[in-house]
Amino acid sequence: SEDIIEIFNRAKQDSTNKKFELERSPEMTTQYLNFMTQKGLFKNKDLRKAFSFAINRQEILDAVLNGEGEAAGDHGITPPVFNKYDIARIRGYEYNVDSALYYLKKAGYEGGKGLPAIQLHISPEGERHINVAQAVIRQLKENLNIEVSINQQPVAQLIDRGLTGDFEFMRMAYYADYPSPENFLWLFWGKNVPESEKDKSYPNMPRFKNVRYDEYYEKGLQASTVDEAYEYFSKAEQVLMDEAAVLVLWYDEVYRIIKPNVKDCPNNPMQYWDFTKTYFSK
Repeated sequence: SEDIIEIFNRAKQDSTNKKFELERSPEMTTQYLNFMTQKGLFKNKDLRKAFSFAINRQEILDAVLNGEGEAAGDHGITPPVFNKYDIARIRGYEYNVDSALYYLKKAGYEGGKGLPAIQLHISPEGERHINVAQAVIRQLKENLNIEVSINQQPVAQLIDRGLTGDFEFMRMAYYADYPSPENFLWLFWGKNVPESEKDKSYPNMPRFKNVRYDEYYEKGLQASTVDEAYEYFSKAEQVLMDEAAVLVLWYDEVYRIIKPNVKDCPNNPMQYWDFTKTYFSK
């Protein structure tokens, strides 16, 4: 928020008389947009790719979020917080208007012509998400001549819409339950997609189904070492991005205000607090 940035700037200016310290570190959270991959407009992979190339994530991070994030989402769905799991290996979608226009034409909508009305569903849980949504639709208009409107609804309604597949384009965020890239890849396992469109799909809201993805993901689950598991997980994640099943926006970070006399109170991406060694200095 703007308050956090103000506190951060004030803390840097008043370095001689610190009443507190502001810590910022990567969080086990990814902010992204879901496509409905099994039906409707975004069953077209080339259209998903056009959207993915058309978004300037770094501009959103710098200008809209005021730098309040760990990094732009130029790689995969997994945030840069896991040791030995290098997300730089995952080829995502860096901003490239020429590529966006190429895939838009390949999808059959050259110049944005012929596309029906598209809604981006979001929840009004904070001003920054509304600002990001507005930046996304502005970039899609400027770069692809595509009109997208924002549809705000309460979180519960948005989740139900996601579970029932009643969307084409929807904002989401995922906060990890446990510290492994597997927890993010679990979201897109095809075995979680029901046979009937009428049944709820949890947690795979995009209803993404890909044989190669599932094969790599399952081999990762069965691996005998972490290194072997990570190798399979990275292959699965690359398939996910090659298929443009989601549009990753940014990897989040967490802020913490702490008094200087609090010692041995380490921060961590999951926000799990272990106070067994924490103490106050004199």
